[in-house]
Amino acid sequence: MPRPRTAPDHPDSPARAIAIAMAGALRRRGYHGAALNDVVAESGAPRGSLYHHFPEGKDAIGAAAVRLVGVGVTRALAPRGSVAPGGREAIGVIASQLSEWLQRSGFDEGCPVVGAAMGLGPETPLTREACAEAFGAWTDALAAVYREGGVEASRAVPLARLSIAALEGAVGLCRAQRSIEPMRQVAAELGALLDGAHARRAAPPASPSSPSSPSSTAPTAPTAPSAARRPRRAR
Repeated sequence: MPRPRTAPDHPDSPARAIAIAMAGALRRRGYHGAALNDVVAESGAPRGSLYHHFPEGKDAIGAAAVRLVGVGVTRALAPRGSVAPGGREAIGVIASQLSEWLQRSGFDEGCPVVGAAMGLGPETPLTREACAEAFGAWTDALAAVYREGGVEASRAVPLARLSIAALEGAVGLCRAQRSIEPMRQVAAELGALLDGAHARRAAPPASPSSPSSPSSTAPTAPTAPSAARRPRRAR
């Protein structure tokens, strides 16, 4: 049975068109800078469809945009084929894609999920929940890549969070400096960090000293008695 055109996940759904337009606004201007009139106009959806599809208003539209982007990024992070890339390779791919996107936009667009997260407040519970879901899914997907690449399970999630925070921060630095050099440096340092995590897991544990080794069983030379303990000579 085909999905109805009004379904949010239908490619021709007005709700999807509005979410895509909102994601573009979040990239360029952030949550508070995204004007609903501009979003509806850019989406091409009928003006009256805004509150029909999103009765909760801007908060619901922001949540839909974040989920749309979040799912796309999660799919891109998922391992492809039977062999997952190592941590360094995964970071290199992500940094390269971010760099191309920044240059293509003239350094005028950031991450729409971060753009939404920076505008969170008491009036945005739906968008807050969507941001948490997106960041959580990215962390889980990247942690899975790290584990497949040899990172210890206990370190995979913290390293994935660190990687996402560093890469998102690099996007902001690149936009401010209008250069991809911060992204290159962050990617290189993350790669070195992940190489170290792999090396520590691969290194064999140091073998304990054998109890029968000469260093532990060799007798020690007797010490001469001190002057205070020597017997007195008979007179």
